Amino acid sequence: MRKGLNIVEPPFTPQDDSFILDYLEYKGVENFVDFIEKKCDKFTDFENFYMAQEGRNLLRKHIEKNGRILTIVDADADGFTSSAKLVHDLAQLDVKVEPLHHIQKSHGLTDLLLDDIKSMHKEDPVDLLIIPDAGSNDFDNCLELKELGIDILVIDHHMVDDEARLIKITDKNYVILNNQLSMNKEVNRNFVGVGMVYIFLKWALKDLLEAPDKYLELLSIGQVGDASDISNREIRHLVYRGLENIENPFIKQIVDDPNPTSNHLSYSIIPLINSVTRVGKIEEKEMLFNVLTGLPLDEKTIEVERKRKNKETGKMDKVTLKWSEYDLAADLLKKVRTRQNKIVDKVVLSLEENMIDTGSIIIGLTTPGDIEYRSITGLVANKFLTKYSKPTLILVKNEDGTYSGSGRSDESIMKEFRTWCNETDVVELAQGHESAFGFIIQEDMIDQFVEKSNDLKDVDSSQYLPDIFYKRNLNNSQIIELNQNEDLFGGNISKPLIAGIGLTVHRNCISQRGSVLKFFIDGIECIKYKTPIGLADELKMGFTQEFTIDIIGEATINNWGGRITHQIVLQDFVFNSDPIKEEIKAEDLVF
Repeated sequence: MRKGLNIVEPPFTPQDDSFILDYLEYKGVENFVDFIEKKCDKFTDFENFYMAQEGRNLLRKHIEKNGRILTIVDADADGFTSSAKLVHDLAQLDVKVEPLHHIQKSHGLTDLLLDDIKSMHKEDPVDLLIIPDAGSNDFDNCLELKELGIDILVIDHHMVDDEARLIKITDKNYVILNNQLSMNKEVNRNFVGVGMVYIFLKWALKDLLEAPDKYLELLSIGQVGDASDISNREIRHLVYRGLENIENPFIKQIVDDPNPTSNHLSYSIIPLINSVTRVGKIEEKEMLFNVLTGLPLDEKTIEVERKRKNKETGKMDKVTLKWSEYDLAADLLKKVRTRQNKIVDKVVLSLEENMIDTGSIIIGLTTPGDIEYRSITGLVANKFLTKYSKPTLILVKNEDGTYSGSGRSDESIMKEFRTWCNETDVVELAQGHESAFGFIIQEDMIDQFVEKSNDLKDVDSSQYLPDIFYKRNLNNSQIIELNQNEDLFGGNISKPLIAGIGLTVHRNCISQRGSVLKFFIDGIECIKYKTPIGLADELKMGFTQEFTIDIIGEATINNWGGRITHQIVLQDFVFNSDPIKEEIKAEDLVF
């Protein structure tokens, strides 16, 4: 048994009378009042964007022409909300936009979608293709469509690999709007796809759109779902304006909270959307997209049979319910997520025994026969990242002799994992965000890649760097105050990582249900998921009544049936005494 967690005591010491303000100051927040009230006094002017006027002119030309417009729905929460906001807003002008979905989880103008658009163009000419949240690096495929007479409008936020080529090939009929371009003037680089769509349409159609802020909750979902810095004043202001006035009936039903925060989105609607983008069928993706746009649906209700608990008998009875299309979509998303989780757990189990641990990173190699959906490689990588606290690559073998998949890391472990991968000079591609990206490598380069990872300093997965540190006792009031101010956290102002050492827990306060372990310390419920079944019974087998324990985790609120419980969700814990192996002396026994 480990002797205790390796916790580095932080320099921040909170004071009870100014706890929250002290923490915000510690994290670099200036002007507390404006930050707390979500105010912003400086907004992005879209005229500062490279090709802003060209983008405006191109869109308005096709609105006036009332031609055929397509949009590619990128396969993640930001992609779905980006295209949904676009379709919703242009529908206000009676402009129809046809959505195109990826069969598998993909991004941008893929070869498969390129062929589909060509076929569509032959049957009924396409005038404009809009690519939100992707497409900045899809030069060749975009140029191929342009040669057919199809105009291209890219509204994106991802890094561009070749700005010189972008400048050379774009023009009034092929426009790329991207907040990462060095040619921009002063713009906010924290906008993701849906944020870019929102600020562009609001500026480009300001004399046409009567309600550009309608369904602003789509921006909230996309900005949070794509891990943007929502502590940025402008982003924070817009995200919470959307959350304070949720109008979309479907989103309102899923979020189901009178005062939602960004954290609520991360645990409610965003995982459901992402599960559909990963393992959903086309018809499931279409249903989800339709309810996100909020456009008029069939208002008829249908009767469905479901099992519900009978309050009088306590048994599960069949009942008949009348459901709308929003109800059907909500039920569908939950089923898809359950299906996804089962697939992920199966892959994790199969990779566990054969993974490569270089000391610095984890690499899992698999084949198409062992993984049903390539789109889950990121989820699988997250599982290994969480378990081993090391940057992780999960890769699937391709027919052309390459391995491709996903890389995942955490900035507290390795800040520039994607950049490091590219700098090894043995990978073909590492593209995306620094801590979440796509990865391709030739099979015969894997050994060299492993060797280069050996040059990295070993990742110390046992050392924790908390923000708040307690010895012997938790501060109940501070933890409750953290939970009551949950809307202050997100982006670069992360929710504090809490550490406690030498805390006391009584054996009667320890319980376990399945793999979920719970125990109470100083009135706070501590909860750890995915612990060995039977651990609580083992801990309570000896004669020891009280234990000391070290913990590391984050404060959360559990609202179950209106009952509020303040918790710490644990990343790790160690009981500092081992009741099973404790020596029992004869003189300690009472007869």
